[in-house]
Amino acid sequence: DKDSLYVNGYNEQPVLTTPTRPPTATAAALERFTVNFTITNLPYTSDLRNPDSAKFRDTQRIMNTLLDSLMKESSIGPAFHACETRDFRPGSHRDETRVDAVCSYSKEPSAAPLDRVGLYHEVSNKTRGITQLGPYSLDKDSLYVNGYNEQPVLTTPTRPPTATAAALERFTVNFTITNLPYTSDLRNPDSAKFRDTQR
Repeated sequence: DKDSLYVNGYNEQPVLTTPTRPPTATAAALERFTVNFTITNLPYTSDLRNPDSAKFRDTQRIMNTLLDSLMKESSIGPAFHACETRDFRPGSHRDETRVDAVCSYSKEPSAAPLDRVGLYHEVSNKTRGITQLGPYSLDKDSLYVNGYNEQPVLTTPTRPPTATAAALERFTVNFTITNLPYTSDLRNPDSAKFRDTQR
């Protein structure tokens, strides 16, 4: 019976589909995602807090241009729409400024959701390992793409591992045989039929 297999209690039942009307053509939706990073050679000043200041507008225009260029060269390039830098915030150090941007692209209804991990790696590669964006130096641990970030793996010196035996793990497998009629001697572990079938 093709629906009877269980492995450690797990079973997948067939998906039942109901007939539907053919889909009508729908327009691509504009999807948004966030990009956040820290610039290490742009000192944060109060001008960057004020969206009406010349410094905010000039820096925003430069960031938007750099991010647009970066995203157009990525896997979402053909569907990419634009990036808008929304906010500048103070960094951890005097010479740092955090950048918050929202980018958008056209997503067809049938298309997979944004691959934020893949896009993170593309941005990482196109910014020389998250170190440079145009004239700006970046904090290599500060990049977030739609909330996704990879922190460096910290290793601590350890003693060489001692050899240990592999642990024996048990699991169950259940299924139904459709061409073996059930008889009462299959219930008895001491019967010849049980032992022959078990082998």
